[in-house]
Amino acid sequence: MKAYIIRPKMDVFDGNALLATEVARTLRLIAEMVADSLQEGGDKSHQAAVWGGPTEVGTRPTVVRVADRQTLVSLAFRLLDPNDPLGGDIRSAVNCRTVTFGQDGQAVLCLRHDDAAPMTAESALLNVAECSGWLAETDLFDGGWPSA
Repeated sequence: MKAYIIRPKMDVFDGNALLATEVARTLRLIAEMVADSLQEGGDKSHQAAVWGGPTEVGTRPTVVRVADRQTLVSLAFRLLDPNDPLGGDIRSAVNCRTVTFGQDGQAVLCLRHDDAAPMTAESALLNVAECSGWLAETDLFDGGWPSA
């Protein structure tokens, strides 16, 4: 497994509950990169475990099927947006690809060794870095996932 973090090069949260145009564009690019990586090779088996905002300990997430690209990009965009209370992650049902999201517009992808690294032509807006050490050093991708 390999892990990558994709993050904007600007502050995405300004406290006014609206995304600046450049921030929205950057988060959309990240959401599209997430969709490209997760759906590489035609995989459309994705499911998301999402929470609608602050919850009580033990609250189970809602599990939703995310089969088409448009739905995947839209959901990833919401999970990237620090103004949206939605939280969660997206996983493939047939392989080990997954993505989890930070609170400031970051996407952390876990991909297979033979998967291509996420790439962008917009390096002025966002940064992609390999962070495979996090697979052993953190619990970002661990833990129980609700059965659907």
